[in-house]
Amino acid sequence: MRSTGTALALLLALATPTMAAESRGSSSYDAHPRLDMYAVGTAGEYATVVVGEKAPDFNYQVDGRWQRLRDLRAQGHVLLVLSANNDQLRAIESQREGLLRLGVVPVAVLDLRASSCRSAAAKLGLHFTVIPDPTRVIGAQFNSLEPRTRMTAPSWFLIDRTGNIRALDRLEWPTSDWREVASNALGLATDGAPASFGGR
Repeated sequence: MRSTGTALALLLALATPTMAAESRGSSSYDAHPRLDMYAVGTAGEYATVVVGEKAPDFNYQVDGRWQRLRDLRAQGHVLLVLSANNDQLRAIESQREGLLRLGVVPVAVLDLRASSCRSAAAKLGLHFTVIPDPTRVIGAQFNSLEPRTRMTAPSWFLIDRTGNIRALDRLEWPTSDWREVASNALGLATDGAPASFGGR
């Protein structure tokens, strides 16, 4: 009996520092603040989308016709925005002509069905391509899903004619206008002056 009690006491004494260390580690980890949102993909088959890499050549359906990102790139460089709100969409529309003069085609992807996308575009007076992504496949391909809700996080990508991503950001919108952002990222001239490359 005494030997059993001694062995039990010895085991408890050995285990106590380990348990205390685990407890300290757990509490210090929980004390770290966690971001509400950060950009991730949904599955391992999606490559990480970063500046300098090729953009995923997603497909989408508009007005009953299937198209791909490469069809948009045939028209010029592409400014692709995901999960923009109404004010951000209106801002892009107000700069659409200037972007097109630079050879940049604005495109928005929304977590809406096709009919809702059409309604939103009509209500806001948008004259650029608005792509429905109700299942958030495009958001996942661009590593832009909020991990808990699986909703598309606000994000944007500047894609050149060859399909390379020249600038991007997730969860943040630029402080300067889109024309300046595109000019710097793509090395395009504005108002007759050459632009220096400022892509990230």
